[in-house]
Amino acid sequence: QSVTVEGYLAAAPSVLASQGSGRKRASLRLLETTRYRRADGETGERTTGFNCVCFNEAVAENFIGAYARKGSRAVVRG
Repeated sequence: QSVTVEGYLAAAPSVLASQGSGRKRASLRLLETTRYRRADGETGERTTGFNCVCFNEAVAENFIGAYARKGSRAVVRG
């Protein structure tokens, strides 16, 4: 099974090297806002935060570290 989350980055992602192996990984926080209609007809919003870690070294360095910034739109699947 997998989950797909679409949203915006809450802060700039950090690319860190693990202490044991030295392999790089990216850590980021993604905010997803869901809009819905209440029983009384009013619209509502619910924002959910997801803490994500990317263990793929190439993606962490070449894409997330290079291009992702606070407020960037992102789609995470895992």
